[in-house]
Amino acid sequence: MKTNSKKILIIPSHPGLSKIKIRLIEIARALSKKHTVYLVNWHAPVQRYSMPRRLLLALRDIFARIRFFREDSLIIVEFPILHGLFNFASRFNYFWLKKIIEKEKIDAVINGSLYMFDIPSERSFNYIYDLGDLPVSGDNSYSDIFVANHVARELKKADAVTAVSRGLADHVLENYKIKASFIPNGAEIDKIRSVKEEEVYRIRQRYNLLDKLVIGYIGNIGSWVDVEFAVKAFRQVVVQIPHAVLIWIGPSAELEKLRKKYAAGNIIFTGGIEGSIEPYFRALDIGILPHRKNLYQDVAFHLKLIEYTAARKIAISSPLEEVKKLGFPNILLADLNVDEWTRHIIKSRDMQWKNEWDDLVKGFDWENIVWKLIEIIEKIK
Repeated sequence: MKTNSKKILIIPSHPGLSKIKIRLIEIARALSKKHTVYLVNWHAPVQRYSMPRRLLLALRDIFARIRFFREDSLIIVEFPILHGLFNFASRFNYFWLKKIIEKEKIDAVINGSLYMFDIPSERSFNYIYDLGDLPVSGDNSYSDIFVANHVARELKKADAVTAVSRGLADHVLENYKIKASFIPNGAEIDKIRSVKEEEVYRIRQRYNLLDKLVIGYIGNIGSWVDVEFAVKAFRQVVVQIPHAVLIWIGPSAELEKLRKKYAAGNIIFTGGIEGSIEPYFRALDIGILPHRKNLYQDVAFHLKLIEYTAARKIAISSPLEEVKKLGFPNILLADLNVDEWTRHIIKSRDMQWKNEWDDLVKGFDWENIVWKLIEIIEKIK
């Protein structure tokens, strides 16, 4: 065991053994360099979603046996877990979680789940509740009301609350009268900046990007991404910059539909990426974030903007509130207006990276972020 090590059990917002990067899984890996970290795992459809598959995985989790196994520096924990938006499920799940906590003598629990675990007020361990996203969508549905009520209870029971963005911390204070500490998502800055030129060349060669102006989006392509708008703006850009290419790098539940509707010689959808994603940030010339503006997106922390910046790229983003708070000079803000985005892309092409911008992302390296969390854990009495 590490010197002065605590035993920390982490419940992520989503199961963490997929290829998609998840906030508390990345935090778990960084924390494991100083502490002994247990990561709760269960199963859920990530990309190929269907109701039969969801039911199959739910049954698999209900009848799971308690087991521990290692993945790199983490101790992965699996046990019976009941999916579903009802109070019995969260109590059932904690019944099994408690066995793990008592057996392993856990010192602290960091919970990022919005509804799956009901942590008691009386407990033998320190409890941190982490909000990685706005808890509710605002549609006043049953699930919205259930999650809102559950989150309110967990926030009040926690010894400390952390939030992924300044906007979300403000939301917690305004709506729950609870102070949350800002613990942003991070990136492996050195890993991005140490990518070799031959790796970048291979990517550009593979997708026929050599001698092109590469405009790109990297990340999960969900409903919050206005793909149609970005394509319209790009088609107008091509009129002035014929060698421009628009590349979408990442998974999507609608990947084949997107390819069928938009893909062309100069519009590419790669799908999910096997292996390291860092070289892809370096392969871009301009990064984009064409997210639809709403409260959820306004208080989200958009990690890809940190990664674009770590790769020393100019980026264009919707004028989301958290992006405004970031205030990076290499990120141009533009409403989802075709003419405005066209102007900004052409402007971005001619902008030069300034050396003083290198320090912008220093505070967003995982190593630095995790020290803030360690301070919070150690201050809890």
